[in-house]
Amino acid sequence: MGDVLGYARVPTGDQGVAGQELRLREAGAIQVFSDVRSGRSVERPGLGALLDYARCGDTLTIVRLDRLGRLLAELLATVAMLKERGVALLGLEEKIDTSLAAGEMAFHVFSAIAHFERRLVAECTRDGIGAGQGQASGSAGWSLQPPACRARRGAGRPGCRPQLLPEPKRRALGPGGDLRCRRARLVQRRPVLRRRVVGRQSCEPASRPQSVPGTVRDHKQSTLVKPYGQDTARGWPSFTIIQIRYETDMQDAGCKAVGILGNAGRVAQHAFLTTAEAFGKTGRNTGNLAFMYGFHHCLGEEAVTASFTFDPAWAAERLRVLCIPAANYLYRAFEFGDLATRIEKSKLPVLIAGLGAQAGRSVAEVKLTPGTERFLRVIAERSVRIAVRGRFTGEVLESYGVQNFEILGCPSNFINPALDLGAQIAARFAERSERVAFCPTFYEHNAHFEARVYREIAAEVEEIVCQEPLSALALARGERDDALQAWIAKTGFLQFLPAADKPGIVRKMRTYFGIEPWLDASLRTDLLLGTRIHGVSVAWQSGRAALLVPHDLRTQELVETMGLPHLAQNAVPRGAVLEAVRAAIPGFAQTYDTKRLALAARFLRLMEETGVRPSAHLASLAAGAKATTLERVSEPA
Repeated sequence: MGDVLGYARVPTGDQGVAGQELRLREAGAIQVFSDVRSGRSVERPGLGALLDYARCGDTLTIVRLDRLGRLLAELLATVAMLKERGVALLGLEEKIDTSLAAGEMAFHVFSAIAHFERRLVAECTRDGIGAGQGQASGSAGWSLQPPACRARRGAGRPGCRPQLLPEPKRRALGPGGDLRCRRARLVQRRPVLRRRVVGRQSCEPASRPQSVPGTVRDHKQSTLVKPYGQDTARGWPSFTIIQIRYETDMQDAGCKAVGILGNAGRVAQHAFLTTAEAFGKTGRNTGNLAFMYGFHHCLGEEAVTASFTFDPAWAAERLRVLCIPAANYLYRAFEFGDLATRIEKSKLPVLIAGLGAQAGRSVAEVKLTPGTERFLRVIAERSVRIAVRGRFTGEVLESYGVQNFEILGCPSNFINPALDLGAQIAARFAERSERVAFCPTFYEHNAHFEARVYREIAAEVEEIVCQEPLSALALARGERDDALQAWIAKTGFLQFLPAADKPGIVRKMRTYFGIEPWLDASLRTDLLLGTRIHGVSVAWQSGRAALLVPHDLRTQELVETMGLPHLAQNAVPRGAVLEAVRAAIPGFAQTYDTKRLALAARFLRLMEETGVRPSAHLASLAAGAKATTLERVSEPA
């Protein structure tokens, strides 16, 4: 028998989801996910988090069908997807349970009726509007107040800044000239910035942020993690996700924005995509979402997201800086010539962070294609400094004649706002360390080591985090076919494990197409042991202990730069894997905080020198580095 999961939705924060949550809890829901969104909105982070969390045998419970979606096609698609994943739908009002044949039939009937009612209301509304417009032949429907009066009336409303249109345009609007212009056309209202806390009922209006010279705010939702108290029962800080929506500010329309390549650390509507489609949007590794999310987290102004095939003319017209959250671009199989050409044509300055080189054992292995070599030279010309992952990548850049670089690690290191994150993790880890997660590469050259480790810790492992390849993600999403069974039998560390153990291993596999659900899921465990750097980084940023066993130079340099716990493969003893890991983590946690705050201060300085406004979150970490330095200076000799 699976778990009962609840989903609540309200269109505005003023309504609150408390009533729905109460009914869902009474129905047996162990966890309730919620959204403050219109039913027609395609962005529903709460629903996405629920679908990430749900597993085969679970039941998704809603108060009414329209909470899940208002369009018939959307409802049918969602239920079909749930059925494919083995998740049932339970509607409390309609008493529908799709795990039963009669319930599935009733669902289709009620969905069709609800869709018909909405269509009927919409048609009646349009007919009424049309009839009213037909009767308004003269001054009906037109405001007879002078423009100045209308401007004064709008000026007193919070968040509303009236603005008159130019005189020639006012004359052209209606048969009555100035006095008969439609008020909606004459007065333009400024939107109000509202702050909504996900999962909480309050929806407080926030003051409108001051315009920053040279910036523009678009319709976009950004997210940041903010501490809201101390969990006294467990002894470590608890966090809430704050979502801020910035509405378009037309006053800044003439200014240029910061552009950023990639996405904001999540694949939109991934629950409705095939695994191959969602995987492709991550850059074919879900770990890429971590540094994209981290980079967005460090920006103190709204950014325009652009694809790697952006139009250079559009970028030159709209953007003032191009930000690139980078990965291991410096690799012999990668070709970045097209991106180099687009950057050259845009003539924009570049802020690139997290650039890495990929090789097994030495710098000599890094042989760049002509296009990637040109990309390296272009970003060197257009960057104040290139922020690279570690000393190994720095050596590669020097071998190609590039000197303006700085070792700063990865932006994913700055996700958590706590200044003493390492100390908090060490304190918690001393009390609890029994629930373990495993994050393998599934690479052939790593297979023997990963198989040895897994055999020893299998009894403690509750979750196996999968970042790639595609087959692993498909299994984690509940897909099963002959090709996947063949992959399990012959790929990576799985090939060295008994066939009888593999069904249990597959049931433990998890994957995430958004960093926030990934961070939240990490809270279920006490320790993550892995050979993937971003799997370890995400677990650590969630406030849980983690340790990396590097398998090549790219992972080795990054874990050393960020100061995360790590052990070489030959330092992991046979028969005592967890004992060695538990002994190593406290020592790294003591030095991690100082190193991390210093990196944050240097990254903030690079952003300011490039002309990009850093976030208050990053500034707080940088200020922590300065405070630490002052404390050291003031200490008696």
